[in-house]
Amino acid sequence: MKVVTVEPGGFTTPEQQADKVHMLLDFGEHGREFISSELGLVLLRTLADPDGPLKVWPDDPERGRKLQQLLRATFIKILPMENEGGRRLVESGKMCERKNGRGVDPNRNWPIDWGRKEPDYDPNEEYPGTAPFSEPEVKLLSDLAKAFSPHVWLNVHSGMEAMFVPWDHKDTVPPGAEDALGILQRIQKDVMQGTGCVVGSGGKTVGYLAHGTATDYMFEALHVPVAYTWEIYGDFKAHFDDCFRMFNPLDEEGFRAVLQRWHRAIFRLLELIPSHPALRDHKAWALGAASSGSGANTGGAGGQGAAAGAGQGGQAATSSTPAPAQGTGTEQGSGQGQGQAGTAPTTTPGGASDGTTATAQAAGPGPAASSGSGAEAQGQQQQQEAEDAGGLRVAVVASSLGFGGQWGGMFSALLAVTGLAVVGVLLYRRHAADRSHANELARQRSTYAQP
Repeated sequence: MKVVTVEPGGFTTPEQQADKVHMLLDFGEHGREFISSELGLVLLRTLADPDGPLKVWPDDPERGRKLQQLLRATFIKILPMENEGGRRLVESGKMCERKNGRGVDPNRNWPIDWGRKEPDYDPNEEYPGTAPFSEPEVKLLSDLAKAFSPHVWLNVHSGMEAMFVPWDHKDTVPPGAEDALGILQRIQKDVMQGTGCVVGSGGKTVGYLAHGTATDYMFEALHVPVAYTWEIYGDFKAHFDDCFRMFNPLDEEGFRAVLQRWHRAIFRLLELIPSHPALRDHKAWALGAASSGSGANTGGAGGQGAAAGAGQGGQAATSSTPAPAQGTGTEQGSGQGQGQAGTAPTTTPGGASDGTTATAQAAGPGPAASSGSGAEAQGQQQQQEAEDAGGLRVAVVASSLGFGGQWGGMFSALLAVTGLAVVGVLLYRRHAADRSHANELARQRSTYAQP
């Protein structure tokens, strides 16, 4: 499972990262929802480009500079495609598959009200697994969220146009989510005019209750104050067997329109986060303003290098309208980016295994820093040079979460124990055989010595 970490203010220490507003954004939780991961890639292109925020509203450069200032106060982790196993099934021809490679819906495998089944429950759609956290995607994401402690959680889907707060398993808005709902109502008014986008609690607005969802867990168990599920596209006229059309726009014009609208919605959310009571007085906003420097940097080479580390092989966005991703999405974008930026082993949060890491530092006109030995030091040097020049720095790190290292270590230990046991048994048998042979020789000598 790929995770991309973005520090719009450049590389910082863990202590400095802890002082920022943490945003955890999850795309591609269901394999058939291609458009979700496409939005994640477009967002990564914008974040990896130092001038990206200026292109969100190209006719309002001052607004773009304020976005840059807000971004400096954030520490962002993005999952471009949570459910890679399910996506592979869809690409192999099972176009209606939403579950993972083990036949479980990842968005029904979380502990909050897990396992409850509505009268219209369909195991082909919503099978919750044998127990909460039974699925690797859910366990890895849970460990990541616990280690990261996000202030903002955004889970992006398709199937309709809607923005939800908790609850999913009840038809009410829980106490503590009213202010987050107010932010969605502002986004609906400012960005979603002329669309059918609806706002409310998931359990009431979507028309059915969902049990064991990620957003309910983030809000209830991890106390994330701003926890959302967004549904960014849906075609209700599509035949129920035509899942690609039902969940994804078919033509390029519609594709671009969806991405542009929801891309702007994410940045409108960023503008409104400081209005939430839980984050209004966060020290990060003052830090972002203090580090804003003398303006945005216009050097493109560094931004293109960062985009190569996280997006579509180094092709940064160059206009306010997001371009469609090449190929099938995240696997191509993240994979090519990692290859160009370089690789190095990393230890991931929550005890996950070592994985491939791509690191890029966008710092003014300088080239992107490759990962590996000395990469962070080089990135910090470029960051200082950009700071001296008054430019915007962007740090992008792509890593891979998995259980490979953990299970590999357990398997090696098991082999070692088994090997020692086998050696012990063989030595014991050899010792017993030697003693038996010695006793037989002694008996024979005793027999021969008798008169």
